[in-house]
Amino acid sequence: MLIDESIFLLIAGFYSPAATYLFIFAYYFSYKNKLIYTFPLVIVAVIINSNTYYLLLLQGLLFGLILYQWEKESVSMKDTTDRLRQRI
Repeated sequence: MLIDESIFLLIAGFYSPAATYLFIFAYYFSYKNKLIYTFPLVIVAVIINSNTYYLLLLQGLLFGLILYQWEKESVSMKDTTDRLRQRI
């Protein structure tokens, strides 16, 4: 995904409407809890200075983090259930 993000950032440098779709990488990296990889996307947001891009980037980060927390809680609950079953 980092290679894809790099290629997409290069394309967005030459074709600015392509930057609109960079939020997908923000969603993916926040879902995988790799927020450091979203730093180039934030830099692009500052350079582009578009309200739409800010909104999409924030939305991608927010939904990715919510789903990450949800999955983490789900795994925790499954582990607890499995431990309780083993005790019984």
